[in-house]
Amino acid sequence: MLGQSQTIGGYLVDGQIEGSVCTNYLVFSICRFVNVDAVEGDDGQLFEIVKRFETVTEHSGDKCFIRIQDGGWGWVSWIIHKSLGPKFLTKTEAGKYERIDPEYVVFKCRKEE
Repeated sequence: MLGQSQTIGGYLVDGQIEGSVCTNYLVFSICRFVNVDAVEGDDGQLFEIVKRFETVTEHSGDKCFIRIQDGGWGWVSWIIHKSLGPKFLTKTEAGKYERIDPEYVVFKCRKEE
């Protein structure tokens, strides 16, 4: 996941990573935050979320944001994201993993010096 902010140090995750998951309706969207608990690899294997990012889209105070979906090219962006983008999962109350499609992820972070 690449971001816009270029830094010498990275950003350390300090807590749970959450994703903004939206349901789109004809004229509006309803969004909610869900925990991001794992990433699915191309082979279907689950991996833990990394605890350090080289870059983030935005850093404000102790919060970091990484945009996952880039809508700049409309349907082309959507197709590229669906076919090549990371596959995030959240763990349900029943202990099963469910795929989610966040527009961005947010987490408490601190910048490395």
